[in-house]
Amino acid sequence: MSRLINSSPRILINHFYQTHQLPFNSKTINRLYRQKSSSTIRKDFLDYFQSLGHKHLPSSRVAPIFDSSVAFTNAGMNQFKKVLLGDIPAPHPRVANHQKCVRVGGKHNDLADVGYDDYHHTFFEMLGSWSFNDYGRTEACAYALMLLTGPFGISKDQIVVTYFAGDGSPGGLKKDCETLETWRSLGIPEERILARGVEDNFWEMGLTGPCGPCTEIHVLTQPE
Repeated sequence: MSRLINSSPRILINHFYQTHQLPFNSKTINRLYRQKSSSTIRKDFLDYFQSLGHKHLPSSRVAPIFDSSVAFTNAGMNQFKKVLLGDIPAPHPRVANHQKCVRVGGKHNDLADVGYDDYHHTFFEMLGSWSFNDYGRTEACAYALMLLTGPFGISKDQIVVTYFAGDGSPGGLKKDCETLETWRSLGIPEERILARGVEDNFWEMGLTGPCGPCTEIHVLTQPE
């Protein structure tokens, strides 16, 4: 059985413009790449969420000891799997982490994409902020947006967001209207709020278990 939950916004710095042909100014994102190393980005992220009352938890092992379902830790949620399943209490109502991940097979097989683009890697660190029965999606979206436009110095004009459009079936999964209204209230223009289906905006831990609609923040990187 699957259990619906609300997942936090995902921030994707990518080439989203290629399929949507949106206007773009590259100066801010190029400045971010030039001036911030991965360690600086990690520190800025953790400092920001700690200032909002999140407890910093270190990365868990890349080769998990107590989880036989995966050979390698492949996402930031792995160390919180038992919390999401309701088996153990959360370590803190608000958490920020930086998880070392390896993706070489399974649902997210980044190994198949390495070398074909400039952003897939077999090893990476996933930065995450978590709310366990504390704040909801409105605050989560606002915190993510303020991180990008504040510490990371990215213009709101470079941001496109997506939300779950529903699955279109009678009596099926409904459109995520709350997230749509949240992005509107945060000042994202209508043309930069895009509806997407199950494949893009419905998060699932696996064939069974926690799942639910999600929202993504895309940062446009088209060169001028």
